[in-house]
Amino acid sequence: ESDAYGMEYMVRAGYDPYGAVMLQKKFVELSKKRQQGSMSALFASHPPSQERVSANQANAATYPGNGLKNREEFLRKVSRIKKDLPAYQAQDKAMKALHEKEPRKALNLLDESIRIQPDEGQFWELRGHAWKMLGMQNKALQAFSTAIKKNPDYFSHYLARGLEYFEQDKLSTAQRDLEKSRQLLPTPVSSLYLGDIAAAKDEKQGAISYYRAAAGAKGPVGEEARAKLAALQIGTQPGQSVAAKLSLGSDGYLRLHIHNKNRIAITGVVVQVSEQVNSVVTGIPAYVEIEGTIPAGAQRGFKTRIGPLSNAEAVYRYQALVIKAKTSTTTVKP
Repeated sequence: ESDAYGMEYMVRAGYDPYGAVMLQKKFVELSKKRQQGSMSALFASHPPSQERVSANQANAATYPGNGLKNREEFLRKVSRIKKDLPAYQAQDKAMKALHEKEPRKALNLLDESIRIQPDEGQFWELRGHAWKMLGMQNKALQAFSTAIKKNPDYFSHYLARGLEYFEQDKLSTAQRDLEKSRQLLPTPVSSLYLGDIAAAKDEKQGAISYYRAAAGAKGPVGEEARAKLAALQIGTQPGQSVAAKLSLGSDGYLRLHIHNKNRIAITGVVVQVSEQVNSVVTGIPAYVEIEGTIPAGAQRGFKTRIGPLSNAEAVYRYQALVIKAKTSTTTVKP
């Protein structure tokens, strides 16, 4: 069915539908040769078969075969790709060199890439990463800027330059690049660092929004975002991430049960305990300060001086609310 629609669209666009038949024949030929790599991935979604070729031949026969094939133009454009192939092969080697912490070797390889194809922004961005690895931040910025000039619509170039500006504590400049990168393609990394910038400017709601966007990512970036998100929420809305309940101890006094629902440890917890009658607070609330640290995800019980109460039913007159807490560490729960 997809082939039938594809051929119909080809004819509407002015192309020869027999081009689709030629493509399917090539797929069958390649599959018989057991081509691996990218062709294997292609065949997973475009399974070749002689039956498919035959069906396409029958379908193509229902259309006039006088459409365009443009083989000469195709070959002309592919010739540029073939000429650039050594440049991308050198790029692959440069990326491997960077992975192996050999920035000088990477720069030499990228010189060859740029000699062949100077307009590829990726080559310049990789040069920036190599210079950065060598501790030459100004040259890294120049390379990232050149990458942006070569391809102003690619998110990665802005991201790389934005992170470099961030490390140089040029937050406003970093913010512009990171926002542009995120506009082109939202990534957890750009969201994380934009959250850091918002937090540094004391824009807590903005920071929470960015951290929340990054928190769904797997790996270190997501873990860091979740930890920072929890730290902000604990400071602004502790009652949403730290639960407090009451029970009656054997001595007749209230016991306070704290559940740290965060992925980081907390300290400095203060709980307001109020007595209510028909949902109306009576008397002066008591404030219970919890000493020590409550680990991530842990539940702890504490004695209070509220009591003694006449019976267990009296517990339900009291309500506990966490009004203050702070993070004691940014260590993420495994």
